[in-house]
Amino acid sequence: MIKTAPGRAARPARSWVPFGKFTLPVARDGGKLDVARFSDALAEGVLNRLVRAQLSKGPRVNGKETYKLRVDNASPLILNGLGILGTATRADEPAKVLPPLSLPPRRSVTMPASEAVVKLLELKKGAGGVRVIAADLSGL
Repeated sequence: MIKTAPGRAARPARSWVPFGKFTLPVARDGGKLDVARFSDALAEGVLNRLVRAQLSKGPRVNGKETYKLRVDNASPLILNGLGILGTATRADEPAKVLPPLSLPPRRSVTMPASEAVVKLLELKKGAGGVRVIAADLSGL
């Protein structure tokens, strides 16, 4: 049974729908399970199902490259903040925090980004992808 607020009836959770799956290799260090790396990868995999970010090229302005950063909120909660890293950035680096958002559930926003911002956030390394490392999700 699901616990609910006082005054509301509890209902059994029988209508769950598979929302997808992902494969997660077991992280090993010298033959032993590396719990920290495994739990980080699991959290990142679940987070990538809820919030996605992608970088694409925009039009050239005054001879300089511009980019677009698209953020999709696939969760049922409001996305208030986002921590990102470039795909080729080391995992031990601190996340770069985007300006505050207030993105409703199942919506997306596209933000312009200059070449300087992309270099500062180190998003263009490797394939130019974006990894979502942290998200501030709240209720409605």
